Amino acid sequence: MGARLEKRPVSHSGAAIAGWALALVSSVGLSLLVPASAEAHRPYFGDGFGAAEDAFQVADPEISIVVYKELSVDSPELWLEVNTEDSFPLYMQLGVPRVDRLLDFAPSMVLLHRDLPPIEEALPFEVPEGFGGVVMHSNRNEVPDEFYEPFTATESWVWLETTVDLPSGGTSYVVAFDDRDVCGKVWLSLGTVEDFSDVTSSQFGDWLVQVNAFHETGRFEDVPDAGSFECEIPEEVVQDVDGGCAYQGTSRGQLGPILSGLLLVLFRKRLRESRTGQTT
Repeated sequence: MGARLEKRPVSHSGAAIAGWALALVSSVGLSLLVPASAEAHRPYFGDGFGAAEDAFQVADPEISIVVYKELSVDSPELWLEVNTEDSFPLYMQLGVPRVDRLLDFAPSMVLLHRDLPPIEEALPFEVPEGFGGVVMHSNRNEVPDEFYEPFTATESWVWLETTVDLPSGGTSYVVAFDDRDVCGKVWLSLGTVEDFSDVTSSQFGDWLVQVNAFHETGRFEDVPDAGSFECEIPEEVVQDVDGGCAYQGTSRGQLGPILSGLLLVLFRKRLRESRTGQTT
């Protein structure tokens, strides 16, 4: 199963990539580089978020975000905390980066809230006192949906996607985990409204590098070998590829889609700023 990656030198800085994108758009024009449509989540990264007291704090459950984490022996869950003033339709999506060694890694997800029904099945972690919940397991007998993220040109498998109505206001938790105690990489996305109004071009460049590293594309840093992982997927779980875990190779030359996605977000940000200026 997946484990922590060794950190490798990054060959391109985020600021340099973003600067290159802005220079290119000024010379050839947005219309030649930007795709007709795309979807985007604001990304967050971290090695923590492994318990209720250390949960990632969701500022606004309407805004589309995605939190990336590698579930490990030391930190086998990803916790997000959501606070609302009233009942709320919470959109949730759970995915895994499309990497061959993670093909059979099918995580689970649970939504916790004080006014949800009691949880009847055993979970591999302690549920906060007084909380009920809705437990959602991936169907390992079905092929997961495939998702292409145009801004970073990365691919994922989407195992769970749903909207659950929070019955009342207060604190909720969304937790990603694996019910077989298997390590691996997950991303957990909430919200449906895109908002990059306060993001700088250098941040976009940094995200580009980080997301590609998480997906092990090899575009900006080397893909780690088998010795870089601290744990292995049990034999009954892993898909045997040439006698061991395999790593999905992706061409380093696919910067066109990445650049197009980056430019689209920057264009939307500037468009919102110009419209705001016209109305003030």
